Amino acid sequence: MKKILIALVLIIIIGIPIYLLVKGYFNVKIEGKLEVGDKVPDFTMNSLNGEKISSKDYLGSIYLLVFFNTRCPDCLESLDNLKKSLNKQKDLEIKVLLVSKDNRKRTKKFVEENRINFSVFIDEEDLSRKKFKTIIIPSFFLINDEGILIDKIHGYVRRENNEYAPFF
Repeated sequence: MKKILIALVLIIIIGIPIYLLVKGYFNVKIEGKLEVGDKVPDFTMNSLNGEKISSKDYLGSIYLLVFFNTRCPDCLESLDNLKKSLNKQKDLEIKVLLVSKDNRKRTKKFVEENRINFSVFIDEEDLSRKKFKTIIIPSFFLINDEGILIDKIHGYVRRENNEYAPFF
């Protein structure tokens, strides 16, 4: 009886997501992906402190736009490794803009607990999906001084030698 109950629970746990996937309930279609070489769409967003910024404020600067979530372990590890990579290459003149998918309170706590020293913004208008066409976190967009996408990475990436990889 116990084996039958366990089998039934496993069927439910595994079967329902597979059924929903087959039926298309998890399909998320994002039209018009942003590709390398494209001009980055104009955007505005609020910093953690309430300051409003625009993509136009960063013309003339190379910047890395990082979409993350405070409850994402890969995001935390990515941010830690990003700090380490940038500390090793202090000659890089690059601005890092972190864009949180969480609310202001949770993001502020995360930034304080993890000693994040990058500029942090809140994705209140779903900028990542609407303008940058991504649903994967972390997502990295490297943008040149003319507002052109140079490179992008979706998800956590490691180099072969186990070092952190985004761009540097």
